Amino acid sequence: MQVIGLDSYPGVAINGYGSVGASFARIADLGTGSAASVVRVAPDGVLGLHPAPKPQLMIVIHGDGSVRGDDQASISIHPGVAIRWNAGEQHETRADPSGLVLLILEANDSNLGFQH
Repeated sequence: MQVIGLDSYPGVAINGYGSVGASFARIADLGTGSAASVVRVAPDGVLGLHPAPKPQLMIVIHGDGSVRGDDQASISIHPGVAIRWNAGEQHETRADPSGLVLLILEANDSNLGFQH
């Protein structure tokens, strides 16, 4: 067994799109272009407005913040919330003073989200 603390998992700084205090760490290559990653956004940091390279499911693991998409409306996020982005969809994520730890699932197909 290996215990991994996602809030301290090492990552690479995200500097593009006007991002501040954001980092990225791939935790699993799931094959066929699918992956799982951890994104951390420092307190009051931002993962700047950018297009999703493929369908993504963002799951809030820790902290509070907000997201906005193409429509510019901001939506509050907190642990237990998941947001699905379509390929090419513009989106931005901002952290409150608590910061954010996010699990990002990416897949080449659109079968992300709740399956019935």
